Amino acid sequence: LYLINWPELEKMEIRQFIDAVRTCGPKAGFVWHSLWDDPLEYSEEPTFITRVYRDVLWFDDDKLLADGFEKAVCAANYVYNQNNFRGLLNSPHGNQSFDAWPMPGVSSYVNCAWLYSLFGILQMAERLKKNVLIGDKDVGVLLKEAEKSYDDLLWNSWRECWNLFYRTPDAASVSEPESVFTDQLFGRWMLLIDKSADKVLDLSKVRSTLEYIYRHNAIEDSRTGFKGWVNGLMPGRKLDPSGHICKAFWICPQLDLGSLLGDVGSEDASLDVFSSVERSLFNNHLAVGEYNHTLTSDLNVVISPEEPAKDTPRFPPYPPYKCCWEYLVRLVGFKLDWENVYLKPFKNLSFEMKNLILGGVKLNISVQAGWTKVLVNGCLVDLPVKLPRGGQLYAVEFLK
Repeated sequence: LYLINWPELEKMEIRQFIDAVRTCGPKAGFVWHSLWDDPLEYSEEPTFITRVYRDVLWFDDDKLLADGFEKAVCAANYVYNQNNFRGLLNSPHGNQSFDAWPMPGVSSYVNCAWLYSLFGILQMAERLKKNVLIGDKDVGVLLKEAEKSYDDLLWNSWRECWNLFYRTPDAASVSEPESVFTDQLFGRWMLLIDKSADKVLDLSKVRSTLEYIYRHNAIEDSRTGFKGWVNGLMPGRKLDPSGHICKAFWICPQLDLGSLLGDVGSEDASLDVFSSVERSLFNNHLAVGEYNHTLTSDLNVVISPEEPAKDTPRFPPYPPYKCCWEYLVRLVGFKLDWENVYLKPFKNLSFEMKNLILGGVKLNISVQAGWTKVLVNGCLVDLPVKLPRGGQLYAVEFLK
């Protein structure tokens, strides 16, 4: 239903979220969890902000920009003023919207989204020619401070990967900061369509982190043939005892991981992740539950004993679950800015897609494995492929 009615349902839903954010009173800027009044520390606001910016960019909608910008700034101020540490969001209890898996202090998951939400606000502010303060700091200045703190506090130089969280002095003494988290770069995935978002985090560190997660968190069960990437795994590939959420094979983080790997050029790894999810869903792309099983203490894969219904095929319209069609978008290497769309498909397989509408651009795309040249409407073009946004239909051929 959601796929068939895209983009009308997305526009309707983001409007609901925008309308639900207050601009005055003690809860000004608070973002509800799936429109439930469930306060979380503090992933909902950055997710909302990046989603507003992503939809504004995708739909090129000036009214959505005008309406969403004020609420995005309000949400950023709300969450920053709750508790911050060196420009980052600090959660003493660690309820990071991964439910029973606390990440107390400065979480890489929440603060990756925080970095990209600040970037999204900066992009919208520049388009509107407005100056923005978050707390008492210019948003661009705060972004630079937050980027440096993210590296200083979370980067693990021995593993060449960002840690799960940094335990601040006021944070609870639970969970393991060095546990490896499959979805820690969720914030980057949220704005992966934006061509300019590569400037937020060092790409060499992004690539190193993704490749480490891909190697470390992969689980293969020889009894069933299942392969997947578990939410969290301790160093040395030991089960993380922090809660049942960390040992689940959450579908969306795996798809995010596949997409992010493809974006940095690790195509084989990307397709490995995508195809393993596809196999576990028995080729039913709409059968997207939250999990596709969980992990036992001896690293065997089973249906979750704590939440068996989470393995049930379903498709809730909560933002992270919409990555179910990310596979198709990532195969064509889709990016955009305010004026153009850009394409850089995978090179190690041949495929064809017709009658696509991505970012308002109509596309017929054919790709030959190992392509070296590109024709647009029959004419040879230079790389990278750049197509002006608008109503024109482009026939794009990537040829050997």
